[in-house]
Amino acid sequence: MSQEFLNVNTIKNGIVVPFIYNKEFSTKHAGILDDQFKVVKNSLLFRSYGQVIGDPIILSVQESSIKHSDSCTIFGGYWENHFGHFLLETLQRLWILNNIKYADIPITWIKEKKKPVKSWQIDILNILGINNEIIFVEERCVKFNEIIIPDPGYRIRDFFHKKQKEFLAKYSEKKTLQFKKIWLSRSKLNERKTLNEDILENRLKQEGWKIVHLQNKTIEEQLNILASANILAGIEGSAFHLLILLKNPTKKVLIIRRSKNINYSTIASKIGLDQVDIYEEIISHGKKYDSQLYEIKSVDKLVEKIEKAIAILGWQK
Repeated sequence: MSQEFLNVNTIKNGIVVPFIYNKEFSTKHAGILDDQFKVVKNSLLFRSYGQVIGDPIILSVQESSIKHSDSCTIFGGYWENHFGHFLLETLQRLWILNNIKYADIPITWIKEKKKPVKSWQIDILNILGINNEIIFVEERCVKFNEIIIPDPGYRIRDFFHKKQKEFLAKYSEKKTLQFKKIWLSRSKLNERKTLNEDILENRLKQEGWKIVHLQNKTIEEQLNILASANILAGIEGSAFHLLILLKNPTKKVLIIRRSKNINYSTIASKIGLDQVDIYEEIISHGKKYDSQLYEIKSVDKLVEKIEKAIAILGWQK
């Protein structure tokens, strides 16, 4: 994938293949085949560490089971229900809509049927001004007269193209509130919980922080809160990725890291954040990155590090 140029591949009579699960190897497969049943490589999902969804399974494509469409479509990629992956991967090809000639062409995503579309996903599409017809390929293969396949404008964890950045930065915030320091809390979430975060938040309140829970607010409310902060901080999480939707994002960002995931740095460098990461203050009660339970080692030490970092950087001025 070029760091400078994003390409658009157009194929005739291409076949969009839905998710197919290989139970023997516990893998899932999807993508696009051309009219010779060959895999179209730039339709696949890659991250910095390699391909994450297997090639569409050729044997699954029987002519009698293929739905035919005479229309042209833009391939949107893969519809993700995880908040962060939706922002970074489901939207990763939409930079093409910077060109008005694509405004009326339907967008096709490969989607798991058992996972319904969520209201916040529609809200994000609306904020981005997407009025294209949406097509989901969930069960049957669909053969289109023409498929327009844009290169991904974002790749987890190491690639964020300027065209994708420009497309996403749509929202002009309504600064109805103004807070000097906002802490994005995860303490009421049911996944990837962090022990002692409630104790940390009580301490931060004493230091003048506004504790905010975003999960029960609309996307627009969330964006307005993020934009209202002079300093934005919290434990690593997808809420920070929302900054890519703001035309003028909060610049001063402090993230308490629980992993070495470099998405946060990739985004910060592209949208111009003055971001500071604090490492080694959270431990995982599990062997993998996606452990469901974490713990702050020392609340006192972490508060001290946070306030010291802000003072050194002169952010209090």
